[in-house]
Amino acid sequence: MIDLAGPNERDWMGIISPEPPTLRGDHHAILDQARQMLATRKRKLPYLVHQRKMKKQDADHQIAIFTFIVEDWEWIVTGKGQRACSTNYQDRKDQLDQSLSTIAEIAKENGFDEKLERQAQLVIAMRWHLEKKHFRKDVYWLAATTHELRNQAKFRIHNGTNALDPITDNNRRGGHHAVQKYAA
Repeated sequence: MIDLAGPNERDWMGIISPEPPTLRGDHHAILDQARQMLATRKRKLPYLVHQRKMKKQDADHQIAIFTFIVEDWEWIVTGKGQRACSTNYQDRKDQLDQSLSTIAEIAKENGFDEKLERQAQLVIAMRWHLEKKHFRKDVYWLAATTHELRNQAKFRIHNGTNALDPITDNNRRGGHHAVQKYAA
């Protein structure tokens, strides 16, 4: 296979995309896309099983994997629920790669319209976030940090502390004692 990707590009199952993906930070759109992909599978796969074009076990597996993907992105975006288990990363990668292959086939036959292009970029972003990250924090670490900071801010606001004033907050927690100790 000839790699047609240029500098700062990557070939994702036949779709050339900027590296890193342009929509990698649009987490709400990624969540919406994941939900749509799960809903499509829940709607279409039982029919394929009924028509004997797909095994029930394969359909159930796809639905389960996309459920994990949606659970992850719901946690990343909203902080609700919990992060999906990390034991099925390869299954998630494989399912997203298959989705990208399908998108590439559709584009090869009909070309990329604006909707298909956006779908491809969102699936690429989803898949990209499952890559090993060397030298930078991954989306899970960033989400956990964001959720913790939001919870701390809510706690401080609820308790009447100024979440934006670390000196005042430090004094309320007893940080001023260290200064008084040396001043005496």
